[in-house]
Amino acid sequence: MSTNKRCFSHMWDKNITEIVKITENTKCLWRSILGYYDWNNEHYFEESLAWNIPKYPRWNNWYDWDTIFIPNWQNSTFAEMSPEEKQNYALTKPLYKQFNEFLNTD
Repeated sequence: MSTNKRCFSHMWDKNITEIVKITENTKCLWRSILGYYDWNNEHYFEESLAWNIPKYPRWNNWYDWDTIFIPNWQNSTFAEMSPEEKQNYALTKPLYKQFNEFLNTD
């Protein structure tokens, strides 16, 4: 990751946590959507997870928004989790499962 992108992403982390402090609203929704066009119709598959945002980024020099996303049922940010723990919350696996099931239906 370039220095500029890393700097920019951490600036956003801090800006978002400042908004949380002002509004006292820690809730957010992470939504991933996969679109597929079969030459006749558009099909969309969606997964989402509810998250909370802490008042301050937790952990430094980590990937993008990992310092501010805390799953509702956890106390740790993504940055504080092991790679294995993070995979439990990844939206790509259930999203691709939906897509695969769609492709394999008659």
